[in-house]
Amino acid sequence: MLDKGQLQLDLKADEGGLIYAEEKRKGRKELCLVGTVFRNVCENQAALDMVDETIRESVDAQRDIRMDDAGHLSLNGFTAGSRNAPKFHWAKNIIHRNYTDDDAKKLNYRVSATFALFWNMVKGTAPEDVINDFKQFLLNTGIARMDSSGQMSYDKNGKGSYTVEIGDGSSSTKPFTFKDVELSPPCGASAENYARFIHREAQPHEFSVSWTTSRFNSAGLPDSQLGGNFFIAQYGIRIQSAANTMICWRSREWHGTSLHTVCGVDSRGSPLYHQRGISFVTSNRIPKVWRSYDKGSLSHESAAQQIFGLIPDPHGNQDIADGLKDKLDTQVISEHTRRSKRKKTLMRKAQESEMALYKSWMSRI
Repeated sequence: MLDKGQLQLDLKADEGGLIYAEEKRKGRKELCLVGTVFRNVCENQAALDMVDETIRESVDAQRDIRMDDAGHLSLNGFTAGSRNAPKFHWAKNIIHRNYTDDDAKKLNYRVSATFALFWNMVKGTAPEDVINDFKQFLLNTGIARMDSSGQMSYDKNGKGSYTVEIGDGSSSTKPFTFKDVELSPPCGASAENYARFIHREAQPHEFSVSWTTSRFNSAGLPDSQLGGNFFIAQYGIRIQSAANTMICWRSREWHGTSLHTVCGVDSRGSPLYHQRGISFVTSNRIPKVWRSYDKGSLSHESAAQQIFGLIPDPHGNQDIADGLKDKLDTQVISEHTRRSKRKKTLMRKAQESEMALYKSWMSRI
């Protein structure tokens, strides 16, 4: 239960701004950016609807990665995959039975294009602290951009082109192509009615960014009673939720989203409520491990332990060793098409170490 008396700042659904807090750095006090809230961030309603529809498709077709949390959260872009049977560097998490390979390919493109649009909106909206934080992460790691599993080409600066289809006011859509623009950072998430308790996360960049694209309510309740609000608990801040809102926060500080109070459908089977959005989230382990592996300072086994944190089941689960071997081969070898020159060498090394790795893990079970 929320004790409103403990709130230091309560931003209503039509309020936003930059949030600073005084911190001690290098022996002196400084005002540091701890959060931002931008309302009505996308002025084109048709573009906003396109993004929201893409999120709906993503959530509908892809696996929920947080089964213990309320709502749905799907990973997009590059990922370590599932712990049981990872196959490729690109998230292979479509579980919709009616999706063909071509359907999956098209959805991957739409999702990557949507995140590219989101990223360029962040660059045009967020303060320099946030933008420079992400740029430094991309520069330091040289990590791949979200390129629809190789469908989008880009240069060494991450610039390429992408196309989105936006409604033209009728029942049809019109393609818009953006050229010589940056593609998105490699990892993201799509969510619907998602809520998570107060927590904090370690990521390879200081800030996280989310964009709430829609908040639909036909339940007859005031919006203030629907829940789904964002909290930066570290500073006693509540940001009341609203559609078309971009929020930046420091992921290592305590934050979370409150439960949504409405669920279910009406007499016609239509949802009474939904809230959707996307965000940039990145594993804290993968960039460091890739760099170390590229330099040859990590073995297959060490890389696997650091990336996936897997420890063999002492009761004898052979699937763990098999999954680890497959995980390592596919993740390291298929790191990205830009590194194709190294691919044959890595393949040979993986094949040579495959049996040794397998036996190593099996001997510990």
